[in-house]
Amino acid sequence: MNEPGSTRRDFLSGRSGIGDDANPSAEPSESPSGSRNDSRVLTTLSKPAMACWFEFLVDAQRFPRGPEFAQNALELVEEIEQELSVYRPMSHLSEVNRLAGNEPVQVSPRLLQLLATSLDVHSETNGAFDVTAGPLSKAWGFYHRKPSVPSREEIDLALSRVGSQFIELNREQSIVQFRKPGLEINLASIGKGFALDCCGDYLRRHGISEFVLHGGQSSVLAAGCQDRSQPENGWTIGLVHPVNPQARVGCVRLRDRALGTSGCQRQWLVHQGQRLGHVLDPRTGWPATHWLSVTVLAPSAGLADALSTAFSVMALNEVEKYCQAHREISAIIAGENAADSLRPEIHLFNLRNDDWQSENC
Repeated sequence: MNEPGSTRRDFLSGRSGIGDDANPSAEPSESPSGSRNDSRVLTTLSKPAMACWFEFLVDAQRFPRGPEFAQNALELVEEIEQELSVYRPMSHLSEVNRLAGNEPVQVSPRLLQLLATSLDVHSETNGAFDVTAGPLSKAWGFYHRKPSVPSREEIDLALSRVGSQFIELNREQSIVQFRKPGLEINLASIGKGFALDCCGDYLRRHGISEFVLHGGQSSVLAAGCQDRSQPENGWTIGLVHPVNPQARVGCVRLRDRALGTSGCQRQWLVHQGQRLGHVLDPRTGWPATHWLSVTVLAPSAGLADALSTAFSVMALNEVEKYCQAHREISAIIAGENAADSLRPEIHLFNLRNDDWQSENC
């Protein structure tokens, strides 16, 4: 779940703010702040984990112990990373990857939950989401942040070691086994969202019913509302423009749900005049070139993360078909506009009119 070169400092920072002064900067999505007409105090706690910054916003006025519980939740992220990171040789996931090709392996409740969700999304998206696609990331150099175009032979070799359909999961007995040599699970495409879900569950168990949790600014989980005078509006989250990072492409309202965004702004290379990003199609072995960015709203942050990755490599009709079959899922897809590169074409699925505001929000 983490990536090489990430900071390992045990550092936790906190700050409080009233109204818009509590709004930190962001990239794929932006944290909300309290309404100008709302006297609440939002406290922001942050910590580096999983190769990014996690930021949690809680209302310290309504929930005096909110900052304390938010700090505990941030420490939970580190615990989850210790257990489920493929980059840590002694993690539970690394142990599973070493053994499951030869024998059945008992998995923890957390890993069981993650694998069950991952395999379900893999099946429902016809393989567009695949937690065994790590060999492709290595072949393209994105794994070590040194991208280069591999040969056809290298891609074919990597594809021979990809396939979630070869993961045999006994959900009743919490046992996993690999039915294909060389298989390896990497949860980077779902891990941050899953960590937010665990933290959200922790906060709710301790009576904190209003919060916004960010994982790397691309994964968001929101509960309650931003303005108590308009509780039906939830929280307003700004989505950063996929071409111009200084602007927004729009704003979305989150009402007790999660958001996940996938894009290729961070890692990419140019090949034969075409920009190729780090989101790889596990069915073909090549980077996805369909969309500039994909944002998914879902009941859980882990599911939102997984689907934003899957939708990034799926055609528009495939996304539409999926959303028609899953009305609880919403999607905002930004595609290139040949007439104006700074005004991407926006495709919306299962969004109410008042849930989305484009550009000047």
